[in-house]
Amino acid sequence: MSEAAYLVVTAQRASDLIYELCAQSAQDIRPGVWPGIWIVPDNVCPAVPLALACAGADLRFIDISAESLCLDTNKVAELAGKENIAGVVYVRTFGMNAFAQQDLANLRTALPDAILIDDCCIDIPQTQMPKTQNAADVILYSTGYGKTLDLGGGAYGFFKPDMGFKAGGPALAAQAFEALLTQSNEAIKGGVPIFANYDFTAPGFSVEGIPPAQDWLEYCKSIKVQLPDRLAHKAKLNAIYANGLAPFSPLADDFQNWRFHIFVQNQEQVLEALFSVGLFASSHYTSVSKLWDLKPGAVSQKIEKNIINLFNDQHFSAKQARQAVGIINEIGKPLR
Repeated sequence: MSEAAYLVVTAQRASDLIYELCAQSAQDIRPGVWPGIWIVPDNVCPAVPLALACAGADLRFIDISAESLCLDTNKVAELAGKENIAGVVYVRTFGMNAFAQQDLANLRTALPDAILIDDCCIDIPQTQMPKTQNAADVILYSTGYGKTLDLGGGAYGFFKPDMGFKAGGPALAAQAFEALLTQSNEAIKGGVPIFANYDFTAPGFSVEGIPPAQDWLEYCKSIKVQLPDRLAHKAKLNAIYANGLAPFSPLADDFQNWRFHIFVQNQEQVLEALFSVGLFASSHYTSVSKLWDLKPGAVSQKIEKNIINLFNDQHFSAKQARQAVGIINEIGKPLR
């Protein structure tokens, strides 16, 4: 189905679409740039580079910008003059939008033939293409677990029709890929470079055929029905955090679409204090390049050590948010 001249493709998860796109691009989409490397930001969810690796991609991890917290496009442009780049995954870190259009335009200028993926998976899902020009070939959204709108699963992408992408090709084997993600999460906790010499072709992550995708119209209806209440709840909790934790959060509102982010000097101590009273928070995302035994980016590593993501979804109440604010103000040390 098309939406504003784009092809809309649904899937169980966004990594399925990334895998299919990368696997097809070798022969059918952009053979002129293949073989080539695929670039991902160092602070990306492990599912993204793992999906690419399972499709046979040669990965490069690039640090993020200190201003945008998204992929450093200047570093990508520098690399473009030295290596053949087949594709780039631009991730809107924490659902941030302010820098994306210009960053994607800069990437397209530096890489006129590469495949550009605009990963909006933890942004607010949009069911219509934006009126402003997007330089990406593919725009991805997700409604899976832990996303801005959590419907328990599902993802979709807007694909430019001139790409020649065909849905329904070889797909990721769901059970094997889930096991791979579990391994990566355990490796992150232990600091183990599990994928330094990993053979992604051996376990057989590819299967023929893909589970039936959701009907696009029904999917849109679910998003439109549930999104307003979820966003209202987020706004309520974000107001509690913003009013109570001003010294801890230097980020603009545009960065707070997914969760509410604060920066502290004593990350582990604050997280332990929250969990000790039955609350929860996270510290996304780690410098995933370490899983490949590579040196992490300086900005990505700094963010990893100091950020705390406070929950603002339907699983967290206003009472819990106020309790978290009290604990953080008591023991948290703002990052100066």
